[in-house]
Amino acid sequence: MGSKKPEEKIIIHMLWLNMGKYTFQLIAAGDESYNELLRKSVESIRPITQKEKNSIKVTVLRIVAAEEGETLENLSERTRNILNKKYLSIINELELNDKLSKGQLIKIGRAEAYKK
Repeated sequence: MGSKKPEEKIIIHMLWLNMGKYTFQLIAAGDESYNELLRKSVESIRPITQKEKNSIKVTVLRIVAAEEGETLENLSERTRNILNKKYLSIINELELNDKLSKGQLIKIGRAEAYKK
């Protein structure tokens, strides 16, 4: 039924990893030619370091107030928006060059450190 010949070996590496109150089971399986790669992959699992945690960035939706006469284009630069300009105009139902009024609330995306 499968494409494997009866004499070909399948390698399986299994690891149970206890991390805090959780235990994870990892299984890597593949053709014998992948044995070393599979073993190294399973053995590379480890807790994330604080430096790695600090490097994780997420896009967070924020609401900011516009300044009088500002455009989405200007506001985007001033507020460090990271969303695509076209998407920014869609989620705010405005054109990029529309003049905004003072205090008008605008949705933007900002890159921020992941916090858990």
